[in-house]
Amino acid sequence: MNVLVALMVLLGYVAAEESVPNIEALIAQNQKKLYRSIDDMNDTDAKYTVKKMLTGLFGLKPYNENYLLPFSYREGHYTSYAPSDTYTNIEAEMQISLLYDLYTDLFGLDEVYSIAYTQKSMWQIYAKSSPFRETNYHPELLINFPLYHASDTLSLKMFQVALSHQSNGQGNITKLDYNLSAVQEISQQSWITNRSRSWNALTGMLVMQHRALFIALKGWYRFDDGRDDDNADLLKYLGYGEVSLLLPFEKGLYKARFRLNIQTGYGTMEGSFSYPLANHENVYFYAKMFSGYGETLIDYNHYITKFSIGFSFSR
Repeated sequence: MNVLVALMVLLGYVAAEESVPNIEALIAQNQKKLYRSIDDMNDTDAKYTVKKMLTGLFGLKPYNENYLLPFSYREGHYTSYAPSDTYTNIEAEMQISLLYDLYTDLFGLDEVYSIAYTQKSMWQIYAKSSPFRETNYHPELLINFPLYHASDTLSLKMFQVALSHQSNGQGNITKLDYNLSAVQEISQQSWITNRSRSWNALTGMLVMQHRALFIALKGWYRFDDGRDDDNADLLKYLGYGEVSLLLPFEKGLYKARFRLNIQTGYGTMEGSFSYPLANHENVYFYAKMFSGYGETLIDYNHYITKFSIGFSFSR
């Protein structure tokens, strides 16, 4: 009931009058006042450094969505990899995703070289001791090539090549670890399972546009064959590519993502909707639905249906 009440309040806040003062604009004004209040400095470089510190002008950009979803519900239960782990099917989900542009036009193709980092965490905030059930780390090295082909039906907008690494930061556990353990209860147990998940890939993505609809076709080639890790069959569930759709409509933004390995029949469907809150330019109501495999690396081979709701800070 408390969740429904909070949701009703949130939706009412989203639909509030547009006359409410814009929070981001007020913050920007006060930041400028704060900068102007600083005593003048003879060192021009030092003065500029202070300005960057106060205004946050360090060149970082949002990459994928940045969000905080306090309520995330799935059907069924999450797998525990040790008897001490007891998870609930309601948790919080958060993602931080940033990009920094390094260089451009090295070969005269208007290409842009960037680095990006995405971190996604599942927080069991409603469970005892509130542990982080899983965190995935995803650094990338990107090259974006703008495309200028335009037509009445489908226009090519961008081609991207990237080197990608994904892992959950967990170490491997081997029989040697059991034997060397000073804790007898650990050394004698067989239920301890490796939680390490990772893979490296070369990815390519083509972005196209038809009127207001954007279509992205993305594929990947896995460098490591998986024989030395605990997710050797990862591509069996993730497949070799995905299709993403993006459709802005008035102030709302709809996104959908689809994956399917036609050889195994395993796939994924994910959809999201975001809408700006009434007195904010950079905070959005955000709802997401996931159904399929590969939501996180630890659960890549588990079928999960999940609904999440909260806020995003980029789209």
